[in-house]
Amino acid sequence: MSQKGNFTFSPELLEEVNASIIKNLPEQVGNILKELLIKGEKDSIELERVCSNYDKLSKEFELKKKELNEYICEVTNINAHAEKLVELEKSLIKRELFLDKEILKIKLEESEKRSTEAVDIVRIVFKSPVYMKTIQEQIQGNTDYINGQSVFKQTGKSIIEQEQNI
Repeated sequence: MSQKGNFTFSPELLEEVNASIIKNLPEQVGNILKELLIKGEKDSIELERVCSNYDKLSKEFELKKKELNEYICEVTNINAHAEKLVELEKSLIKRELFLDKEILKIKLEESEKRSTEAVDIVRIVFKSPVYMKTIQEQIQGNTDYINGQSVFKQTGKSIIEQEQNI
């Protein structure tokens, strides 16, 4: 007889328990193995689905990554082009300012020439004997101003007509 703790087991009881374990253990192990196999099969199917999804998502990720790199290249090219345009615009503005300055210089020179010519014309007119005579006659009161000309009161002729008769 075996004794475990406070219990005493008879050999018949031990044989009966051993026979029961041997008889029922394979069935319990079989059931557990069957459940594990079913679970393993389900897990295998889920794993295949997850792997398939992973492959699909991985390919999609690589495609999107490639597209992103293409967009980055395009943006880089656009930025480089924009920088060139900014530089071109700056040079055009400088050129335009230079040309405006040159135009203003030319206009100033032309204005100064016209002014000098006008002064010269006025000098010529004021030195003219006809003008001098017209002014003297107007001061003396011998002429009237009619239709834009000085006319002698006595003869009714303009100073220019009278000068031509002399």
